[in-house]
Amino acid sequence: LRIFHYPPGDRTADQWGVGEHTDYGLLTLLAQDRHGGLQVKDLDGSWIDVHPEPGVLICNLGDMLERMTGGTYKSTPHRVRNPSDRGRVSCAFFFDPGGDARVQAIPGVDVAGDDGTDRWDGVSVHAFSGTYGEYLVDKVAKVFPALRDEVLE
Repeated sequence: LRIFHYPPGDRTADQWGVGEHTDYGLLTLLAQDRHGGLQVKDLDGSWIDVHPEPGVLICNLGDMLERMTGGTYKSTPHRVRNPSDRGRVSCAFFFDPGGDARVQAIPGVDVAGDDGTDRWDGVSVHAFSGTYGEYLVDKVAKVFPALRDEVLE
């Protein structure tokens, strides 16, 4: 579980608290505050505002669920900014595999021909070999290169 705080944004600029990405694990449950700011990418590439509603949890599918289902279920591209003049808070519960888990397609499921060109990072979730922990470190290192060096020391 992580609680994220986004400071007030400049509503005249295109400032992102978190740029386009997908979550790395299986499933993310998200509770937003009343200010909004979450956007998800539609299949046609358009960004859709996810307006907060009291008592509603947002469910984002993650990369490992996409990997397990052979691409039948795609991870949810999304981004976040704070369009309000107040701090924004969101609470996210990440349901992820263990770090030493080797996540594979479910037996009998065909893997879709995904080369990653449609993804935010340009990398297919079906292309990596290794553990979930290695996948996670590689993805986080794209955003925070110095962190990888600290983790691998």
